[in-house]
Amino acid sequence: MRLAATGARRRGTAPGLRIPGAGAGMNPHDSAAALAALDRICTGSLLDASDQVIYFKDLDSRFVRVSLGMARRHRRSQAEVIGLTDADLFASTHAAEALADEREIIRTGKPVLDKEECERLADRTMRWVSTSKFPLRDDSGAIVGTFGVSHDITRRVLAEQEMTRLAEASAAATASLARVEAQLRSVLNGSIDAIAQYTTDLRYRYINPAGERLRGRPLHELVGRTDRELAPGVPGADSWEAALRRVLATAAPTEHEFGAPLEDGSEGWFHTTLSPEIGADGAVIGARAAYIGGCHG
Repeated sequence: MRLAATGARRRGTAPGLRIPGAGAGMNPHDSAAALAALDRICTGSLLDASDQVIYFKDLDSRFVRVSLGMARRHRRSQAEVIGLTDADLFASTHAAEALADEREIIRTGKPVLDKEECERLADRTMRWVSTSKFPLRDDSGAIVGTFGVSHDITRRVLAEQEMTRLAEASAAATASLARVEAQLRSVLNGSIDAIAQYTTDLRYRYINPAGERLRGRPLHELVGRTDRELAPGVPGADSWEAALRRVLATAAPTEHEFGAPLEDGSEGWFHTTLSPEIGADGAVIGARAAYIGGCHG
């Protein structure tokens, strides 16, 4: 019985094709024998010279033909695979799932397309594949088995899994950083000393309530602005900015003292401790200043 992939055979092959057993220059569809010979040539070329995983099975899901790539995958010859089932080649879980798919194809005549699945071999090696399976029909259209093609997608799946892992790790790190920052803000907000956080371009990122009172401005008027913008021409601005830049460049804490006018018009003298703020990647992302004291000059 001749097998066909999709019911009635399509005709219209190239005229003049030379087929063993047919006359020279004979059109293949002029001879049933020539068509049979052409089937053998095409099927043999597809299966015997292909690294793709291609297979044909009977109604009991036994392999009846397999490609060279399929046999090599299991370290066997093509002849050695014939008559085996998935249970002989794969771990039991995958073999049972494949058998269920093939029985459903035989029952309904509907193919399974581009199913991504993890294949675990009997020796416990594993790979991911995209598999399509179809009903195998004879010349009358009756289903006599199944056939399928599998493509290895292991590299793509592993890359996607790694991207997912990195995204989850990043989200966890971000959440952890947010918790730490919230705890830090709670400490800063309760401090009686003025504490400010600066960005790398010396702009306020945050200042606690004591700092707001010291500057005489609410938080929203301070964030995003520099000390020089808030108080143009104030004495000591150059040395203050130089001290902040030193901390940003060296990642080393330091102390700095300076005098500055207070809101009541008097002059205050401040002793500050400056320290770097380090990001999750170890890079300096800003500086923190704690104003200790504020005595009148």
